[in-house]
Amino acid sequence: MVGTASGGTPEIVEDGVTGLLVPPGDPAALAAALARLAGDEALRRACGERAARAAERFSHHRQCEQAEALLASLAVRR
Repeated sequence: MVGTASGGTPEIVEDGVTGLLVPPGDPAALAAALARLAGDEALRRACGERAARAAERFSHHRQCEQAEALLASLAVRR
């Protein structure tokens, strides 16, 4: 995965670990990151495997669990 280092993307993509981040509005950096991934199978595989594991933090199921826990903690405070 290649994304821009802005907004919520850095929360999801860890540069060099689960993908590559580039500065927003920098098409040369984007092209270089895409070329790097295209030319490095080991990096693609490693980032892909780690990204798949990291994606669980953002799954629908996980988000629902976190919302339920938050609501339960708020209900206890009443």
